[in-house]
Amino acid sequence: MPLIQTHFVYRKFICIFLFLISTVIASAQTKIIWEPTIEITRESFKDTPPPLKEDHIQQMVLQATYDMQYQMVNAQFMFTKNFNKYIRAYYIPEQSWIEEGELTDELIELANLQYDAAELYARKFRSAIFMQKSVGSSPQLLQDLHSKFSSEYLKFNARLTNDFFTQENWDEIQSQHQQNIDQQLEELTEFCQSCKPKKRKKKKA
Repeated sequence: MPLIQTHFVYRKFICIFLFLISTVIASAQTKIIWEPTIEITRESFKDTPPPLKEDHIQQMVLQATYDMQYQMVNAQFMFTKNFNKYIRAYYIPEQSWIEEGELTDELIELANLQYDAAELYARKFRSAIFMQKSVGSSPQLLQDLHSKFSSEYLKFNARLTNDFFTQENWDEIQSQHQQNIDQQLEELTEFCQSCKPKKRKKKKA
């Protein structure tokens, strides 16, 4: 999406609030589970933005995250290796809103990066579980890994926001981020939610 260069004049007046949720949200809300064909558009934001303040600061909130939900007895947990299907990346339209203004298109670009990043860190989480969990592992392992990748996800999104604020060539920076995310998603293909990872051969002693 081409960047209109005159928009940069307004960049220092723009403020974005990106709320990243790491806890389970009420099931009554519609969750749009990540798929490679889904794109964030103006229609993705169903909530009504608050009244624009006198300072005319343009804001956007995309409620995008990933979570983990599973119920199983201890014996089943012990012998379960593939937790892919229990981890979902999604966004919630009813809790997402955007204010129309000079940088609407750029904010939507940023929202798409955030949405794809949710799936990327979900795959990192799924991969880490598959690689590290053994028969004797405690459920605490999953909690520790979730905390680790949730923290990394927050830091990555903070970096995206910082780049949006500070980089004049946002169109180029956005493209670089998207290519990097897409490449990592491809490398972690077997850790999509519906995928079954290949069994790893045991290393010889």
